Amino acid sequence: MPIKSVSICPNPIFVVGCPRSGTSVLAHSLARHSQMWLGPESDYIAPLACLAKELYTFGTQRGELHWLSNQGVTLDEFLEYIGLGINALYTNRPDGCICEQFAYLSNLAVYANSSDITELGEIAAEYII
Repeated sequence: MPIKSVSICPNPIFVVGCPRSGTSVLAHSLARHSQMWLGPESDYIAPLACLAKELYTFGTQRGELHWLSNQGVTLDEFLEYIGLGINALYTNRPDGCICEQFAYLSNLAVYANSSDITELGEIAAEYII
């Protein structure tokens, strides 16, 4: 089905953390609010965030010969659009809700090292939330 238009949640909340770190309790607590929605856990957000910076580097390594560089797309802009895409995907699901806020739970992949975890938190805070 072609995408004609999408809505985004203006104030999404993505709860991201290590396994067994309290993310489930936090997400379920937030979801008790009448304007919050909690979906099942996802394991794709963490690997996507880890790969996003690598993909940007790969897509700009030849300077002006690569589209991202040629168009002046910064890493911040690249990550922001990835975040908007994730937001739109969740907001526009039939079982989701288009409301002021929603909570979503995502545990980090087990292969992420501590620097990845810090970086993921920064990416999530700046681009998805």
